[in-house]
Amino acid sequence: MSRHNQPTALKQLLQLGSFQPLLRGNTLQATHELIWQQIVDESIRSSCRLTSLRESTLTVCADHATTASQLRYLQKILLQQLKQHSEFKSVQRLRILISTAPPCPPVSAKSLPTLSESTAKHLQEMADSLENSELSGGFRRLASYTRQNRTDRSD
Repeated sequence: MSRHNQPTALKQLLQLGSFQPLLRGNTLQATHELIWQQIVDESIRSSCRLTSLRESTLTVCADHATTASQLRYLQKILLQQLKQHSEFKSVQRLRILISTAPPCPPVSAKSLPTLSESTAKHLQEMADSLENSELSGGFRRLASYTRQNRTDRSD
């Protein structure tokens, strides 16, 4: 049996070194997040997150284009402040992305609640006492949403 057909333990593959670049790929740690929280203002930080640190590029994902614009505007200052910490010494570039939000589910229109007869009577009286015909018409339409009228409409 040749060498290539024999099963190899994962530990042996890792020791060969061919996977080392993959293992070093994303090196973000909790300390990076803590430093980011100290440097970036809460108003910006609340709508973005650190996503990766690969080679000399720190990738930040913003929830909105506005946040991404603010980060791009502050990019030089942020890089200077980040480089003061040993965890970010190698960072030469900020890559700022905008995450696409999933589409909002459609909202169905709710039917208007029905009114009691006494409420409808008060609204009708209010409409009769008003001189403004537009406002008076609005009160009359509201008064029409009584239980009795509602059942008549559904027939």
